[in-house]
Amino acid sequence: MATAGMLLDWIASLSSAVENHRFTTKSVKWVALLPQREDEWGDILEPHAVIASGSMEALSKLDPSIAALLICENAESAHLETTRDNMIVAQTDLSPESFVAKLQKRIRRINEWEHNLDLVSANHCSYQVMLYLSEGILGNLITMTDSAYRLIAYTPNLQTDDEKTLELIHNGFHGERAIDTFRKNNLLAQWTSQTKTRYTPARYTKYPILNHVFTVNGAYFLQMVMTCNNVPYSQGLMDTFDILVSHINAHIRRASNSENANYSPGAQFLSDLVGGKHVPNRVIVQQMRSLGISDQEITRLYAIRGTSDGGENLEYVAHLISANIPSCYTVPQEDCVYLIACARSNNDGTWHTIEQALLNSLDLAYVNIAVSGTFKKLQDIHWGVKQTQIAFRYGKNRPYLAHDRLDRDDPFFRFENSLFDYLLFSEERDRTFLRFCLNSSPLAHLDKDRLKFPTDTEMLRSYLKHECSVSMTAEALGVHRNTVLNRISALSETEDIDFDDPKVRINLTTLFHLSDLLNESSSQRD
Repeated sequence: MATAGMLLDWIASLSSAVENHRFTTKSVKWVALLPQREDEWGDILEPHAVIASGSMEALSKLDPSIAALLICENAESAHLETTRDNMIVAQTDLSPESFVAKLQKRIRRINEWEHNLDLVSANHCSYQVMLYLSEGILGNLITMTDSAYRLIAYTPNLQTDDEKTLELIHNGFHGERAIDTFRKNNLLAQWTSQTKTRYTPARYTKYPILNHVFTVNGAYFLQMVMTCNNVPYSQGLMDTFDILVSHINAHIRRASNSENANYSPGAQFLSDLVGGKHVPNRVIVQQMRSLGISDQEITRLYAIRGTSDGGENLEYVAHLISANIPSCYTVPQEDCVYLIACARSNNDGTWHTIEQALLNSLDLAYVNIAVSGTFKKLQDIHWGVKQTQIAFRYGKNRPYLAHDRLDRDDPFFRFENSLFDYLLFSEERDRTFLRFCLNSSPLAHLDKDRLKFPTDTEMLRSYLKHECSVSMTAEALGVHRNTVLNRISALSETEDIDFDDPKVRINLTTLFHLSDLLNESSSQRD
C-alpha cells in the first residue's frame, strides 16, 4: 500500500506546482476520479482512497475526512476558491483522467512489488533477489552487510561514485579505514542500538544515506544502506525504503522460524553463537537466564554429521536428539547438528550421561559425532565448532598413531585426542584459535602464585616427563617427594585432572607442546 509521502512525490513529478492543504491521509489504496453523479460516489469512498477531480465545487461537497486531489491548470486561481482542508492542489497540463491513471499505475506497481517480495520470502530465496526486485522502485544503490560488515547483497545495476560504497562492493567487505571512520564518529554504536530507519546527511559518505539495522534476539544481524545519489531524499523515499525493510524483517523471521522451529528454546540465539556472530554481553546474560543456564556451568559442544557412506536426514536427527535429550540445546546448521551441553564440573557424570543418550539415539553407521573441549563462557562455543571440525578431520581421516591405541573403542572423535595430530600435520595453523585452546585449558590456571618453587607449571611438566613417578620428579626438581605428592594432589582436585587416565596425561603433554610452540613463535616475532 502506498503512503501519503509516496503519493506527494509522484504528484510533484507530474506537476509544475503543488499546494498541500493539510493533507492528512497516511496510506493510500487507490486514487479515483469523482463521478459526476452523486449516487455513484459510494462505490469509491473509503478511508484509504484519494478522490480526484478538476472541479473544486464538486470536491467541496465531500466529507472533510475524505482525502481530495484537485487537478487544475492554474494553482494560483484555484487557491483563491479553495477553502477545503485535507487536499492537494496539483497544477498540470495533463487531464484529470490521465493524471489519475498515472498515479494509479504507480500504486499498482507498488502493490505488485510487495506481492513479489512476499513470494520471494515464501520460497526462501536470497536477500539478493529481494534487492533485484527493488532496483526500479527505489532507484538508488542499496547494500546489505552482515554483523562482520561483509557484503551479502547489493543492487548491481545502479551506479554511485561514493567511495565507501564502492570500496565495499569492490572488496566484499568494509575496509579498515571506513570502519575506523564509523567508529570514531560513534556510528557503529548508533547503528547497533537503532530501532528504526535512520537518515544520515552527507557527512560520513559523499551522499545522504538511509540506514536500517536488523536485529535477532537483540543482537546485530544485518545492515541495509541506501545511498541517495540518484533519487533525492524525501519522506516518500523513506516510506518506500521502509516497505522493503518490513519485508526483509518478515523474511528474517520466516527463515528463522523455518530453520529453528521446535528444535530447542533460544535456538536463534544459540545459532548466532555457534556461527561466531557478535552478541552483546547483556543479551547473552539475558538469554542464559531465560534458558536456565548458570554462569558457573561449563559448556561442551557435540557435532553430529552424516557419514560419507550414507547421508542421514539431519533435520530428523535434530528432532530426535531434542526429544531424547531435552536437558541440552540442539542447533541445526547446514551440514551439522550441534548439541550444546552444560555441566557443573567435568567429573559430575554429565558428559557420560549425554554420550550414552547419543549412542542410544543414533546409529553410528550413518552419523559421526565429534566432541569439543569444555568452555567456561557460553560465548566461546564458536571455537568449539572449529575444534569439532579438527576432531572430524584428524579422528576419521588419519590412521591410528601409537598414542591412539587407547581410543580404539571410543566411538566419538574428540578434539583433545586430535590436537596432537593437528599440531603435527596441519599445513596452516590458526594461532588465534590455538591460543584460545591453550587459555581455556588447565595450563592457563597454573602459576597464580609465582612465589612457589618449583612453580605449578614446572611441577606438572616434570611429573608428566617422568611418567608420573613421584620419586623421579622429586629428584629432578630437588624437592621432597611429599612436596610432589601434595602439589600434584592439589592440582588434581582444583583443576579436575585425573592423572590415572592415560588419555588425560597424553592430552596434557600435547598442551605443553602447544605452549612451547606458541611461545617460540612469539619470541621469533619479537
